[in-house]
Amino acid sequence: MASHDQLRQGIGHHMSLDSNPPISVRSVAESLAGAFVCAALSLASATSALQAAPGSPQSVDPAVTVDQRLRAVEERLNVALAVKDERIETATAHLNELYMVFEIFGVIAGFGLVVLTVRDVRLRAQESARQQSIDDIVKDMMRLQRVAAEQQIRLSEARVPRAGDNVEQEFRGMQEINEVISVVRSTLDFRLQQEAKVAETLAEVHKSRRERDETRKHKLDQIIAINQNFKSMSRMQFSALGLEQQKRGLRLVSLANDLDLSTSQDLGLDVGAVFLSCGAIMYYDNDVVEAKSFLARAAESRLPDHIGSLETNQDYRKRFALIHYFTCLVEKNWGELNRAFAEIEESVKFFNRTPTEFLSPATKAEILSYMGGQEMTCRAELTALRDRVNDLEKSLQANGQALNSNQLRLRSRIVLLLGNVACMQRDWQEAVALYAEVNKADPENYYALGASALVLSQLNDPTAAAMARRCVEAFEKAGDFRRKREITTKAVLAAMVVGAARICGDEAKVQLYRREAKELLSASLDVDGMSPRFFSPATRRLVSQFELLNEINS
Repeated sequence: MASHDQLRQGIGHHMSLDSNPPISVRSVAESLAGAFVCAALSLASATSALQAAPGSPQSVDPAVTVDQRLRAVEERLNVALAVKDERIETATAHLNELYMVFEIFGVIAGFGLVVLTVRDVRLRAQESARQQSIDDIVKDMMRLQRVAAEQQIRLSEARVPRAGDNVEQEFRGMQEINEVISVVRSTLDFRLQQEAKVAETLAEVHKSRRERDETRKHKLDQIIAINQNFKSMSRMQFSALGLEQQKRGLRLVSLANDLDLSTSQDLGLDVGAVFLSCGAIMYYDNDVVEAKSFLARAAESRLPDHIGSLETNQDYRKRFALIHYFTCLVEKNWGELNRAFAEIEESVKFFNRTPTEFLSPATKAEILSYMGGQEMTCRAELTALRDRVNDLEKSLQANGQALNSNQLRLRSRIVLLLGNVACMQRDWQEAVALYAEVNKADPENYYALGASALVLSQLNDPTAAAMARRCVEAFEKAGDFRRKREITTKAVLAAMVVGAARICGDEAKVQLYRREAKELLSASLDVDGMSPRFFSPATRRLVSQFELLNEINS
């Protein structure tokens, strides 16, 4: 029992130390400790009873056993109390921190309330001042209205006596006012009528403008469609347009003139290309003045970055090469050879990046052949050009290909020009051999047949007549004379056939084509201060129309 009393005293002493817990958690801990003590006492009592019972199998001293167990319980209880104290201290610290947070928040909230209160007081003061100002303004307005009303009343009182004295005058004034109102009303009615007419006129103008724009768009579409065909044509095809192509070409020229494309900004229309096509068409239609005009307009139709576009835009560069080429043809046949040579040099320069371009260099060599003293230079350039064509043919054949029809015709023209230069140098055998080379590649080339017949006739060769007859037959079979051609070409064809017919003794053909030549050459052909020049089959030089006509008659 002493041990029990000591345990109770220890527990009571421990509890006395914490008799005033600061929070409810401490009370809960003490209740738990009391429960542990009661459980320990119950266990000790039960152990004593078991030891006192008779027949107990244990032989150990009951006092010792109870003391040991009490010490164990006391140790466990001490541990539990220590854990309890530690948790109570932790909870107390957390609560203190929470109290501090609440205090800080309360201070901030209080400061905020003070700020809002001050701001509200200021706003209320400002609103009160503003309202006071508004009230003052309203009072002033009411005062002014009252004064104005009083003045109006006094004015009316003053006018009533005078109105009674001047009723007639007031009546006339009213009549005048009514008349003014009537005039104003009439004026307004007239103005309304005029505005209605203006609106109607504007509607008609807008309608006409829409119709004009639709018509313009339709014509532009036609220009684009027609010119697309001419853009894909080669220069050699321009010289032999069919009847339908001529009609479309003249339609293109008419549309280009109607729409004044010089100032056109229409999208999708290459104005410079259209002018170029029109210039070529008009040249082969014998309107050299219009041809020069269109070619000049084509040259003026440039992109903003003209130099850069020439370097980077292949189609743009080709366009200017063709402009210089056709301008060269105009100068060669109607202008001066020096200007023609300058134009063809520009064309060759623009074509220098096209290795398969042979027409401009061949035309340059042809112009050299017409310039006295340039025969050797012309022959060297033609020989180099023929070698280029032959090299191209070899490279194509290596790949299973061949020269196209235009390239074959150009090679024949180059060799024919070589034959003409040989004639100028009086190298007759060389000329005959070169013409024969042309006829071997193209048996129906009446230019080479006629030139060969003329040389053989000068050499008194008996085969000259047969060669001349072949020339006439090939010429009539081709039908080129009946096509639309430039006058400088048709006159030369007539002169050539007259010479061939004379060699083979066909007098009927001589008379027929002499009449054709006379019809072409008898009248004056000068236009705009320019005179045409013609290729002479006899001298291989350029001559005037009268010199060619004398050649035909002789």
